[in-house]
Amino acid sequence: MGKKKAAKKTPKKVAKKATKKVVKKATKKTAKKVVKKTTKKVAKKATKKVVKKTAKKVVKKAEVVEDGGVTKLSYKDFNAMNDKELRALPGVGKNTAKNIVGMRRFRSSDYLFKVKGLGKNTLAKVGIEKTKKKRKKWIDIDGTLYPHYTFAFHEVTGAMDFFWRIPKEFRLYYGREEESKELTAKYREEQNIKLEKL
Repeated sequence: MGKKKAAKKTPKKVAKKATKKVVKKATKKTAKKVVKKTTKKVAKKATKKVVKKTAKKVVKKAEVVEDGGVTKLSYKDFNAMNDKELRALPGVGKNTAKNIVGMRRFRSSDYLFKVKGLGKNTLAKVGIEKTKKKRKKWIDIDGTLYPHYTFAFHEVTGAMDFFWRIPKEFRLYYGREEESKELTAKYREEQNIKLEKL
């Protein structure tokens, strides 16, 4: 008797289990498809909005100069522009645009000169020039050359010597005398030192 009851119940149970499995699989698949489609749509919309906003910002920032019609851009504009906008610039082709995108985040305009395909002439067309470094001045003392920043003047006597030999309260650095006068005056105030001229 126990076997007959079990035989009668099994087809219903098997059918219920099978339908549950089919429903679960179907809902999972459809849910995944729906999620994929919606995320793709949302992502596309978001990227389009971001590209439009950055393009508007770049257009606003770019100043057209009347002398020769040169557009002035900064390194920030190169960070914000997309591939198509970069290719629209004079002297920038497909490969150069890829190189620019690959080397992004630029921290200053000097980093742009490291990009393969962007030269001085191309960047000059968009108003970017390389900053020149200040050259050191060398001072010859007994046949030995010393950089200028190792020297200072004594504020009272006016004598020039190595800065570490001159007391801090009277030290005027070579090439920065005016700035040093303000610093030494503040230091003398803090230390209650009076400046006595000879």
